[in-house]
Amino acid sequence: MVEAINGARRLNCRFTGEAGHAGTVPMSHRKDALAAAAEWMVRVETLTREQGGNRVATVGTLRCAPGAVNVIPGDVTLTLDIRGPHDQPLDALLDTLLKEAQAIASRRQLRFSAEEFYRIAATACDSGLQQVLSEAVQAVQGRSLTLPSGAGHDAIAIAERWPSAMLFVRCKGGISHHPAESVTADDVALAIAAYSRAVSALDAGK
Repeated sequence: MVEAINGARRLNCRFTGEAGHAGTVPMSHRKDALAAAAEWMVRVETLTREQGGNRVATVGTLRCAPGAVNVIPGDVTLTLDIRGPHDQPLDALLDTLLKEAQAIASRRQLRFSAEEFYRIAATACDSGLQQVLSEAVQAVQGRSLTLPSGAGHDAIAIAERWPSAMLFVRCKGGISHHPAESVTADDVALAIAAYSRAVSALDAGK
């Protein structure tokens, strides 16, 4: 059962250093934009794991210029996608990650910039509908689990006007939004039974 749909922030980020010949610039004199970006990417992963709270962060794209085997990268652009079920902790994480990037750039004598291009608020599912679904799931399979939805859903728009709730069917290996996504017929049957029971309960309570 879904308790909330994660909010999300997406940013275009950039480390700007100084390109140079791979053979002639000493290590102590380099302003390597890719090395800075790589250091920050590890910190993004580490800090997000440490904070927990079902928050996730992903660097999904990275472009390096000039992009030659014998040239120190002078410019790197990359994207950051962070998500979580509560807006305030999510924004606090974003602030921490951006400050970390600035600190890395400053220490390496580079420049860092970031521009947010997408933002959507976290959406809590309706507590009353969650309770009805929880009771239905427990009646069908003996227990009910709750989790946030990491992916966005149309329910975000629906929740702006009407109470909204969601029921998930488990996927093999936890894989979703991928060609390898797979569910069993038995699990689907349980979900249909729970959903039908919930609808009947709501209808009876009119």
